[in-house]
Amino acid sequence: MVATTTSVPQLDQPGTVTVAYREFGSGPDLLLVPSEHATMSWWGAPLLAALAQQYTVVTFDLPGTGYSGPDPAARTVGRVADVVAGLSASLGLTTPTVLGWGLGGEVALALAERHPGLAGRLVLADSSAGGPTAVRSSPSDAALLASPTATYTELSAALFPPASLAARDAWTAAVARIPSDVETASAVASGAALQESAWTDRTLAAGLARLAIPVLAVVGSLDAVFPPADTAEIVAAIRGSKEVVFPGVGYASIIEDEAQFVLALEKFTGSQGS
Repeated sequence: MVATTTSVPQLDQPGTVTVAYREFGSGPDLLLVPSEHATMSWWGAPLLAALAQQYTVVTFDLPGTGYSGPDPAARTVGRVADVVAGLSASLGLTTPTVLGWGLGGEVALALAERHPGLAGRLVLADSSAGGPTAVRSSPSDAALLASPTATYTELSAALFPPASLAARDAWTAAVARIPSDVETASAVASGAALQESAWTDRTLAAGLARLAIPVLAVVGSLDAVFPPADTAEIVAAIRGSKEVVFPGVGYASIIEDEAQFVLALEKFTGSQGS
């Protein structure tokens, strides 16, 4: 599937940002916000195919990542959220469910806090709200995700627990079937810096209690990139939010436990059997 690009206006600044995206499927709008070091290929064909059965799915590359153009202003999670808001408006999405994975979950939270009414629902997959009480990634996983020379096989060690060899092999094979969009060194460094800023920024955590849209937070019980304690903190702060913990899986819980995740998502959005 070929990526399409669109020009997204820069809020409060002159010019536009070129954002690469793919749109497919049918049903309510579902906007996928990728994680650190990730491109559109990281979601994997099997998960995307399952989601497209019930939703109009939009995947995209963050500014300066994959096929998307650079945005010199996108140095904070909040600024990236502004770009995502512009993308949603440019594509005419209707109160989409916004699914953010890892760093993408932080962007999704910033989107909801900075642009009330844009998202209809939030789904936070293996993510965090940052701030002083957040539990950080393990040093080994943080270093791996920040490495510009890491291969997909090496990166899979951060996504899946050691015992999940079959899931790791399936993911790397699925990624290999999608057109190459390997990251540049500068994009990887930018993503690592963006995540570091999110760990130390108190803004997202401070705004959790003010969110007034449905929120589903899912996490793998063995996630060492965004430990389950971070998800628990989000759920405790957002009134009415729901939590699903997938046992025995890690950072790529939505991929490794795909069937259960899709069921949980469809139940959350009311799309079962539509």
